[in-house]
Amino acid sequence: MIKTSGSKIGSSSPLIVSSLLLLLIFFFQNVESQQQFEYNDHYYVYQPAAVSYSTAQTICRQSTYGGLAGYLVTITSELEWRFVMDKVFPQNTGTDVRAWLSGSAKNDFSLWSYDDGPEAGFLFYDLYQDRCYTHCPWSFAQPNNLVNNNYLNVVVRDGRYDSWDGNPLDYTNTGYICEFGGLYEPALKPALAQDNVIKVSNVLGSYVPSVNSTTTLRFARLGTNDTSPKNVFSCNLKSGDAFGQSTCSITPNSGVFNVTIIGPTNTTHSIYQFQPPYVAYIYPPTISKPLLTIVGSNFGNNVDLNSINIKFSKQNYPCNGLNWFQDYSMVLVCTPSMSLQAFALTLLPITITINNVTWGARKVPWYYEPTQQFYAYYGSGADLNNALKIVNNTMMRNTLAHLGLMYDQSMFSIATSINAYYVISDPAKTIPYSYWVPAVPPTAGGGGGGGSNSWKWSYGPKNGQATTSYSPVAPPTPAQGSILVFNALNGQFTTTVTSGVGGYYTFMEFGNVAPTWKNNASTVYSLTSGSNITLATLNDGHLFSSVTISSQTVTLQRQYVPPFGSPSIQTPPFYGGPYLLSFSVDGVVATGVQYLQYLPLTITNITRISILGGKVTVTGTNFYTDPSLLTVKLQTLDGSVTLPTGTMVVPHTQFEVQVPPFTSAGLCTVSVSLGGSSQIASTYLQVVNPAITEISVAFGPTPKLILTGVGFQILTIPPVIMFGNGPGTGTGQINQTQLLSYSDTEIEAYIPYEARQGNFSVAVGPLTSQLSIITLSPYIMSVGPSPSITGGSSITVTGRFLANTDTSGTPLNLGLSVSKNGIPPYSVNCTSVQGAPLYQLECPIAAGTGSFNATLVYSSIFTFKYQLNYQYPTIDLVSSIDSNSTGLVSIVGSSFASVGVSVLIGNTSCSDVSVFNSTYLTCTLNAVNSNLSNTNGMALPVRVEVDGLVTTKNMFFFNIYKLCLPQCDSQHGTCNNKTGRCDCQSGYTGYNCSTLIDNGDGEGEVIVKPPVIGESGNSFIPGTGYNFSVSLSYLREVDMDNQPIKTLPMSDIKWTNRSSLPFNSSTTTSSSIASKERFEGHFPNDTCSVQLDLTIFSKETIIYFAGEPITMPTNSIKYEITIYNWTFSGQVNSLEAIYSAITDKQTEYQCEDQETSFLNDQNDNISWFEIYAGGATMHAKFADRVIVDDRYYTSRVSILPSNDQLYNLLKDQQQQQQNNAFQVLAAITVPNFANQAIIDPNFGSLIKFNSNDCGSEKNQWKVPVIVVCSVVGAAALICITIFIVKKNYTLRKIAMHIKMSARSSS
Repeated sequence: MIKTSGSKIGSSSPLIVSSLLLLLIFFFQNVESQQQFEYNDHYYVYQPAAVSYSTAQTICRQSTYGGLAGYLVTITSELEWRFVMDKVFPQNTGTDVRAWLSGSAKNDFSLWSYDDGPEAGFLFYDLYQDRCYTHCPWSFAQPNNLVNNNYLNVVVRDGRYDSWDGNPLDYTNTGYICEFGGLYEPALKPALAQDNVIKVSNVLGSYVPSVNSTTTLRFARLGTNDTSPKNVFSCNLKSGDAFGQSTCSITPNSGVFNVTIIGPTNTTHSIYQFQPPYVAYIYPPTISKPLLTIVGSNFGNNVDLNSINIKFSKQNYPCNGLNWFQDYSMVLVCTPSMSLQAFALTLLPITITINNVTWGARKVPWYYEPTQQFYAYYGSGADLNNALKIVNNTMMRNTLAHLGLMYDQSMFSIATSINAYYVISDPAKTIPYSYWVPAVPPTAGGGGGGGSNSWKWSYGPKNGQATTSYSPVAPPTPAQGSILVFNALNGQFTTTVTSGVGGYYTFMEFGNVAPTWKNNASTVYSLTSGSNITLATLNDGHLFSSVTISSQTVTLQRQYVPPFGSPSIQTPPFYGGPYLLSFSVDGVVATGVQYLQYLPLTITNITRISILGGKVTVTGTNFYTDPSLLTVKLQTLDGSVTLPTGTMVVPHTQFEVQVPPFTSAGLCTVSVSLGGSSQIASTYLQVVNPAITEISVAFGPTPKLILTGVGFQILTIPPVIMFGNGPGTGTGQINQTQLLSYSDTEIEAYIPYEARQGNFSVAVGPLTSQLSIITLSPYIMSVGPSPSITGGSSITVTGRFLANTDTSGTPLNLGLSVSKNGIPPYSVNCTSVQGAPLYQLECPIAAGTGSFNATLVYSSIFTFKYQLNYQYPTIDLVSSIDSNSTGLVSIVGSSFASVGVSVLIGNTSCSDVSVFNSTYLTCTLNAVNSNLSNTNGMALPVRVEVDGLVTTKNMFFFNIYKLCLPQCDSQHGTCNNKTGRCDCQSGYTGYNCSTLIDNGDGEGEVIVKPPVIGESGNSFIPGTGYNFSVSLSYLREVDMDNQPIKTLPMSDIKWTNRSSLPFNSSTTTSSSIASKERFEGHFPNDTCSVQLDLTIFSKETIIYFAGEPITMPTNSIKYEITIYNWTFSGQVNSLEAIYSAITDKQTEYQCEDQETSFLNDQNDNISWFEIYAGGATMHAKFADRVIVDDRYYTSRVSILPSNDQLYNLLKDQQQQQQNNAFQVLAAITVPNFANQAIIDPNFGSLIKFNSNDCGSEKNQWKVPVIVVCSVVGAAALICITIFIVKKNYTLRKIAMHIKMSARSSS
């Protein structure tokens, strides 16, 4: 619905108010013609009503439609204009129909702008240049120059021809068009093709961008789906002014776009059209130059010629073969498609379309070859004053216009051509086509008289000269107050009065006058480095003119005369002036004079200097390039001295000059002149001692000191920063090696870690600055470790700049305050235990639990606050109970306390927690009818919390009942039903504890010799009569069906590091250790790497692995294998660590060949096996658990079946023959892991006495080889023991060789 705004329409006259109300009522009754434009969602309504322009404005402004404010329609694009004509304006009326549109030239009848809507004030047409800025479908002779015809309306004649013209303000038109929408939305001003910004007005309300929000303009070219940056782009509005004016940065472009405006809260869209092309002047085709040449601007930015279309004449004939003229982007040439009359007006209008934006130039100046001048014809009526106003404001390039003179036959031919042109082009017109001729009668006493010679030219280059008529009919006799008018239809002159008469056309001529400097006797200025200078000239020719600009003194490097615009010159590097410039066009020298002057030098900066003198650097402009031309004088209290010739540092802008020593600090004057010029530039030179004005410290791992001041650079002497009260008193200094940079005014340097708080100064040679104070903030690198809950421990503060005295020796201390809820706060002093460069201070901490607040205070100035923890509880051992039962669980670890203690196993709370000491606690676990179980063999998580500090470790297993098969010797062993192994009494060994060990007293059946680790990781066990090779031979990944996925032979590993591991021999377990070694290696071309820890036990002891107690026999070897970086092919795959035990099938023992035999426990998951070869027994046992990703799992150990492919592969690698080798492959299976797995097998030997005196040499002693690999995430334990049965034995040589397959590092 359309309705009024409710404001008063008027109060000046009841009649006017009543009339407007009637019009509004009529308006509301006739809104069915409203149409919505899809590209901006605006509504347009045509109203047939005989009203004036101002009344139409008032009605539209007082109306709304659908809540949208109205205004007289503004046409800003061809697309909008076609929509209004096709959808809104009445069709096929059969009569002339007119309607008011928004637009007027009320301030200057030649400059047309919008009066309404968001575009109010936008210029859309300039008559002086015949230039359109939006869309301007003027009729051929419009806008005319008649007085008051300066309000815009559209005319549709006989329902067939739509165009614009102007009418007076009070003219009663037959209708008007209102537009609704966009009044309070941003309006975009059309940009030139070369512009990189779009100006936007009306940026108000919800479209105003802010710090936290933006207003974005998104452009999409119409008519294409191509989304390249030239067709689709965006920009953000910059913050505008109080009047809603803003800008948006773009890449130069052209064409028609759909633009979406996205504000912080509102979004709208509209059509945006870049400015149409502009035609400045043309060269019609001639016999010698058959091309139509068009000079102008706004022809696009790197536009494809396929996007440009040129037509000519009213019949819109195409102009073919379009191309650029030379390298000018302002000149187009083409070949007209048909031959027209020689006269240029037959070409008009020249219609250029670039990227769908069109302009038809009708008043463009054209070149007339017979006269070699340009002419323009404004075919619209105007009185003489308005005609002269147009002439005086119109220029072709930089050439002034004047009323056309009929001073020769060629000019008369042009007049007759105009006659023919208008008769041919518009034969229906019968009114005389007459235009002003600038000729008036002579003034009184000026020789009057009749005849053509009595008229005088009154304007232009022949002003005051007598006229000559080339018309067959002589002009009328002159009469005072009259002026000539030429009738183009009959070729005759008539007269009219000089003022108050309108309706005559304007014929203009450009040129025929000498070139001239626009500002006579003025001066242009150049830098001494040379400048590109645009010159202000008039009548300076056209595209094909020969223009010369020169100087007798200075050789100009370049001159540029563009087709459209002002000429420019490039001056060479030089100095001085003024130098006379000359300027000529086509051989005609310009009138007036113009001078070139090089700018005088200026001084913008001069560096300070110490009283010792030295070089100063002078910075400024226009110093030229030759330092010998510079005269530099120094004025001091002792007088003036001319300094020696300096050195040019940067041509034109910077030079250096040597200054002598001074008697004191202060200010003196330096003056500089160039080339003996009287123009002198002066400045003050500051003579100083080193002085510090500002101190800045950038703290961090490598702290920096930045000093600002003066006098830090004297000659080539680097400054030195001294900490202390002067030379010889300091606690460190910054020398040249620590300087990052320095200049006269700034020093940047690293601060040495020996530096302390207090005084410092800067020394430059013999000069020293004043003492300044530096405050160095300590850089705390670490505070820890966590203190013990039982007390008696300290935390260590490590950092920089924590000295206990300043530069003068004054004590500085570091204090620590401890506070915790529930206990009284206390403070302690920290003790320095290590000085610079890395300070360490120890601060004692009392017993406690949980977290506490610690505040470090240094030098009573710097405060650092931390929240620290006492040591977290740790879990080392967890006992087991039977499943589905209630039992007491014992936990061994550290940092246990009764404050806030709780235990959780799995998801079940362990009650009745009793803390006996900081390393031992018990609790009762009720697992009856619970869901607790060791799923997939994984240990349950055990969570211990002490005063808010929590530790969780997967360590709890329910008891698993295993039989010892074969059974244990009941007298010397007991079956351990948790492991399925026999626990032997001291002195007994073997799988069933029935074998007595000889401990050196001659008793017992067997001996166990200690291994010795060799230089390359070899381990030897002395013995004779046996031949074992034991090794971790393969790592193999298998899937759920136990099918191999990837296999790595251990023979491929490269060992890269060997080291001895420390152990504390004072502990019970460590006292049984003879040695510990570590080997590290990796696989080539694979991610897997290995760590192997070998421990030799000199006597029987109990160790713990994964919480499981394991008895290590005397002289046994434990291997802890860690496997890193194994990349699994699937998440359900597992890893097998496969050990091989190899010996001969037959071994000579007591002069007989004996078959090798094998025995293992009878459980599904074996825990031990033994191989019997002659008088030796190789015993291997495996931990019941493995550690995977720091979680405990039940181990799974099996003997590989004899058909496994690894048996054959092993034979090939070991070069063993099937008929004499006895092989056993045992696999420890590790579940899929992400980080690490640890396995821990143990091996040993039991060697019988051997009285092998048979003299046989068939026993070849082979070395048992243990090669161990672990992956990130897996660990296991294996123990090897070799038992030797004694009976008249003779130790011959090495019997067991545990070898690392050592290779050189890659």
